[in-house]
Amino acid sequence: MKDAGASWKVIGIALNKKSDAVKRWYKRNKILRGLEPKVKVSKKITDGRTGLLLKRIAAETPQMALRDYPAVLSSHLNEETPCPSVSTIHKFLTLNGLKIIKLLKKPFISEKNIEKRKEFAQLGLQNLNVLKYQTIWSDETTVRKCPQGKEILHRCHSSVLKENLPVAHQIQQGGFSVMFWGCFSLFGTGPLVALEGSQNQHTYKELLEEYLVPEIEAARGAYSVQMTFMQDNAPCHKTNKVMEFLRSKAIPILDWPPSSPDLNPIENLWAIIKRRRQKKYGLPKTKTALIEQIFDIWANIDAELCKTLAESVENRLKECLRLNGKTTKY
Repeated sequence: MKDAGASWKVIGIALNKKSDAVKRWYKRNKILRGLEPKVKVSKKITDGRTGLLLKRIAAETPQMALRDYPAVLSSHLNEETPCPSVSTIHKFLTLNGLKIIKLLKKPFISEKNIEKRKEFAQLGLQNLNVLKYQTIWSDETTVRKCPQGKEILHRCHSSVLKENLPVAHQIQQGGFSVMFWGCFSLFGTGPLVALEGSQNQHTYKELLEEYLVPEIEAARGAYSVQMTFMQDNAPCHKTNKVMEFLRSKAIPILDWPPSSPDLNPIENLWAIIKRRRQKKYGLPKTKTALIEQIFDIWANIDAELCKTLAESVENRLKECLRLNGKTTKY
C-alpha cells in the first residue's frame, strides 16, 4: 500500500492500527521487507509411536518416577529408534497434559462401610429436619502444641534467601497435646471439656451425665425440642454401659455410619478453632495455656457459624450419594 502511494493515515485505517504505529513498524522492518515470509516449522519432540508408548506407560504406571521412564521406554523400542532424554520425556508429558499432582489424604473406607454410608445418606435426606434442627453433634479432638506434618504456605520474593524464611517447626520430643470433647447444634455451641488421660466407657459415661444430659434438658426447656445425640463409633462410645445409660435418659441416638468424619460438621468446627487459636496465640508454652486458649476461642464461636455448619448436612449427604458413598470434600 505504501509503494502504491497510500498515506500512513489510510494504511492505518485499513489495518485498524494507529498511523504512527504503522509508520514505526514500516521503518523498523525496512531490511526485511524484500524477504520471503518466515516459514514456521513445528518441532516434534518425539515421533508418533514413541509418543503413544509414553502415554501408555504414564496411564499404566502413574506413580513411576520420571527418571525411570527411559529404561522402561527403551525396552519397548527397537535398536534403531533412539530413546529420548529425561528432559525431552518431561517436556512431552507436560505438553500432553500429563502432570504430577499430590494425592489427597483421605481415610480408607471398605466396601461394606460404603454401603452403610449410602444408606445413612438416603435416610438422612428423608429426615433432614431432625439432622438440621434436632441434632447435637459431638466429637473428641486432640490439639497439639505444634501440629505434625502441617503444610504452611508462605509467599515471598524470589530474591529472599531460604535461611531467612520462617520455618514450620516440628517438635519430636518435649511437645504436648490436650484432648477435648465438645458438642454443638443449630442453636450454638454446647459444653467443652478438656480430658485427662485416655477415655474409657466409665469416664465417657460420667462426661455424658455431667455435661450432655443438662444440655439436652436445657434444649427441651428453652426450645421445646427433643434433641438427638450424635456420636461416632469409637469403642468407648458403643459399649453396653454407655448405650444403656443414654436409653435410660430417653436420649435418641443417631445411628452413625462407620468411617464418616466428613459427614460430621463438628470436624469443620474443630478445624476452625485450631486455625483461630494458632493465628491468635501462636505456640503455647504450657498445657494450661493451651487449654485456656481453646476455651477462649470456643466461647467466641458465634451462633451463625453453628447454624451454617448444621445446615451443611444436606449438602454433605447429597455429595456422599453423588460420589457413591466415597469420601467427600468435607
